[in-house]
Amino acid sequence: MEEKRPCSNSHPCTCPNTGCARHGRCCDCVAFHRDEKKNVPNCFKIAGVVEK
Repeated sequence: MEEKRPCSNSHPCTCPNTGCARHGRCCDCVAFHRDEKKNVPNCFKIAGVVEK
């Protein structure tokens, strides 16, 4: 079984969607977008990590 690493969320959240329930909780946000939405969070797009 794979051991999960703790998520510190020590960096400021760059997502403009401040009304989101996952705002500031990066691990939860990334997992939600990956597993439920099948896309990437806005912060990845803003940072240029993903091509638009």
